[in-house]
Amino acid sequence: MLRKILIGVFALVVLIFCGIVALIFWGRNNIVVEALPAEDRKFIEAANQLEVLQLEPTKNVFSAKGFDGCHIVKTIAVTDPALRRQIISDLEHSLLPASSRMNCYEPHHGLRFKSGNTTGEYVICFKCCTVNGYVGGGQTLSLGVNPLWLKSDLDKVLGL
Repeated sequence: MLRKILIGVFALVVLIFCGIVALIFWGRNNIVVEALPAEDRKFIEAANQLEVLQLEPTKNVFSAKGFDGCHIVKTIAVTDPALRRQIISDLEHSLLPASSRMNCYEPHHGLRFKSGNTTGEYVICFKCCTVNGYVGGGQTLSLGVNPLWLKSDLDKVLGL
């Protein structure tokens, strides 16, 4: 009995190791992702400001200072161009088809891009793997999101 358990554990470890090695060598650029809509991509590239937000997921529809109805706990401006490019790249490479979402929608993270008088907001729930995007007040996307890289970078910026 113990031998069967050890063989099973060993097989699981080998499988996980192979998956990690494949991910490292295959790379994030080869993962099939949903494309960022052209309007969003154009807006993000033109934006001159990026903020990372920590959100309290309790909806507060009466708050004019909220972010998609959520209370803003912390806002950090991203001024480092390399970090900005990394976050944008992670967002682009993390999008998944909407059918992959679970829809609990308790967002704890947000991205706010500003270009002139126009604001773009991306509200992210890593619990149910959902991202909703709004540019200029209108919703531009509602997709799934893979938290593998994006969550780590946003948590670092927020000091979590």
